[in-house]
Amino acid sequence: MFGVEGGAQESLLTGGAGALAERMAADLDIHLARPATAITRTPGHVVVDTPSGRIRADNAIVAVPPPVAADIRHAPPLPADRAARNTIMGTVYKAVAVYDTPYWRATGRSGEVIAINALVPMIFDVSPPDGPGHLAALVPGHRARALAAMIPEERRNTVLGTAAHALGAPANHPVDWHEKAWQEDPHVRGGYSALPRVGALATLTAPPTPAGRVHWAGAETARTWTGYLEGAVESGLRAAREVLATLS
Repeated sequence: MFGVEGGAQESLLTGGAGALAERMAADLDIHLARPATAITRTPGHVVVDTPSGRIRADNAIVAVPPPVAADIRHAPPLPADRAARNTIMGTVYKAVAVYDTPYWRATGRSGEVIAINALVPMIFDVSPPDGPGHLAALVPGHRARALAAMIPEERRNTVLGTAAHALGAPANHPVDWHEKAWQEDPHVRGGYSALPRVGALATLTAPPTPAGRVHWAGAETARTWTGYLEGAVESGLRAAREVLATLS
């Protein structure tokens, strides 16, 4: 996870993962703010219930975190291996501080900070090519809960103070600031990915067999790079092939 060159943190998307989703959605019919509450399966189609009405489709791909997916009602009931998810989401806080330039590079610093015993254990340079400077703080577990309990100003000062200790005083003065405690998002409930409860490891290691015309995707269903964007892409390609097979 800590690896940059050749590791899990090697590559970034210019504009972030959100920009990738927006590009993909540009030519699609997207319905926002319509969380799925139930899915009814028939031999020839599926019906998805939402607070704004029903959606009928040939197939459905469920690509939300398993603890969230477990709240969707299914008719008929799912097979036991899919209904009993037995997973919980991890706890993670993330912040990005924006600067006019990646000033730390001028003094030969990489922008990578590893402070294992600090409240903010990891900071990375995530600056876009030829753009402003971006420092991303990644905080998991009980430390994320501690930060989330602070008032916003105290939380910001804690994160920026860690960066300034390693990268110099300019870290205390970003031109923009973004933060999120992922465990407080009801549609995600945490990060970086779902974790199996004790005794339920097979929940995340068994192949995700489709339930009729309902297919499973998302980073937790990947065979490699579970919990990462790489795994999410792999799972999406697999689910797409499954859907195409039902249409041929």
